[in-house]
Amino acid sequence: MHQEEEETTTEAELRNVDEVEGNFEFKKVVKRWELYKKEKVNDGNWRRLYPDIRKDGGKLDIIVDLMKLDLKPLMKEINDYNKANKNCLGYLPLMVNSSKCQLGALNAQSFAERIISAANLILTKDRSSTDMHLLDMMVTIRMNRRFMEQVRESKYKDNVNKRRMMMISGSK
Repeated sequence: MHQEEEETTTEAELRNVDEVEGNFEFKKVVKRWELYKKEKVNDGNWRRLYPDIRKDGGKLDIIVDLMKLDLKPLMKEINDYNKANKNCLGYLPLMVNSSKCQLGALNAQSFAERIISAANLILTKDRSSTDMHLLDMMVTIRMNRRFMEQVRESKYKDNVNKRRMMMISGSK
């Protein structure tokens, strides 16, 4: 029993040391990361790394233009910059390279879980052979229900009220 308490204490001490060192590392490299972003994260650099991106010269859109890009050229650029500048970005590039799809995935995780939940509500045992395209459309509608209701109420308010009145009065 006494030995288990020592291991727990030792584990807590190690966690504390990791936290202190992690905070120090973060504070050290976050300023350098901000400088790197100011210097390198711009439309010109994206176009240099990805020559086939939006050839019309227009402003790049994060969703339309950048979301689908392969990150390998960007990560090579970051790693090369880090090595050329005496490991100024610390462990950030290593962490990104070591955690496949993880660092960017956490932001969208709750949204993805909500989509899966909506799909599960629609795709029951009785409807297991539903076409995937139809399921995708139904989930999209379900996920955007509040937005569609708000648009319907604000933009088409007069039309909805006229239609209701026509239905009540029995005229078309």
